Amino acid sequence: MKNALRDFTCSSHDSSSPSVSNQSWTYPLPVEHGDKSVTCDAAEYFQIDVLRRDPPILLVHQFITPEECQYMRQKANRFLQQSTVGGTISDSHRAGRHSRSANLISDRHTQLLNNYTSRLFTFVRQHTGYDVIQQGQEPINAVVYDPGGQYKPHCDGNCHGGIYRQGDRLASSIAYCEVAKAGGATTFTRAGIKVVPKVGDMLFFGYRLHDGVSMDPDGSTEHSGCPVLAGQKWIAVQWFREGVNSFKPWQHFSNWGGKKQ
Repeated sequence: MKNALRDFTCSSHDSSSPSVSNQSWTYPLPVEHGDKSVTCDAAEYFQIDVLRRDPPILLVHQFITPEECQYMRQKANRFLQQSTVGGTISDSHRAGRHSRSANLISDRHTQLLNNYTSRLFTFVRQHTGYDVIQQGQEPINAVVYDPGGQYKPHCDGNCHGGIYRQGDRLASSIAYCEVAKAGGATTFTRAGIKVVPKVGDMLFFGYRLHDGVSMDPDGSTEHSGCPVLAGQKWIAVQWFREGVNSFKPWQHFSNWGGKKQ
């Protein structure tokens, strides 16, 4: 059933699913000065389409800059390898993942990358209440889909209910530096939501509910990358975890979450 729904959604070339509401966001955040809220002269304003409230799916327009994308692409290009699932190429093929990818490590010399991640984590904290910090997180994963490339329905973390455990993944973001000329949409297969992105958009989705405890109970955060029919898709993926930091980074936990035994 889910594959039939996904195939139907991917074959449709219309626009993204309608939003349930629209918001705007200012960054850097306004500063409180006495009884006034002062906005930085260089502040940027972002438009947000709320595609679902709980667990959240948010599409932010023009979130990543051309300069940030160019830097990421240059940094990733020489390290791109066939993407894996579960650490092996054979697992990747069984999971229907056909792409190339590379991790982007942020450090004090990568200012453009740091600018992007700082803005990204600030956005997530403010719009979800998730207590996520930059330190200790998984690196940004640059992913390239050539014609025929796709990622069949999957979950990035726990999407079968239960209680959130510190160290688990609880959300994902996808920044679109290049979009396919045809195909390549992102679909939430069980929720019937489709995102047809534009260059510069950032898609955020969480798998923990607003109660701060419960995980996605019914697989509604399962998603897929539709086959690229023409052109190329280039994205920057970030996964988010609570409870990680510089002293206890994500490697202390399993791939998706839970303390290593």
